[in-house]
Amino acid sequence: MRFLLFLFILFVPLLGCQSNRQAVKAERKAEKVKKDQEREAQQVYEAGLDRHMTLQTPETIDRMKQNRKKSQQWLKPKKRDPFYKRWFKNRRR
Repeated sequence: MRFLLFLFILFVPLLGCQSNRQAVKAERKAEKVKKDQEREAQQVYEAGLDRHMTLQTPETIDRMKQNRKKSQQWLKPKKRDPFYKRWFKNRRR
């Protein structure tokens, strides 16, 4: 009898630690819905950009392309030398 009581007391906290499958399922469903909404929003945004480009004159389109290339150049991360090369670089003094 004591042994059964001991096992009961030992395993009761484990019942509270179980994950609720319904909650996990609802969470996954919510994540999926959110991902679908983000995908749709991105598609709408890209369609708007395409429409905006079709409304422009050819000269304006060329300027926009040039500006986009320049901005991408500026936004591109600069590649630094590794720390050991910077430490032992031959500097003129």
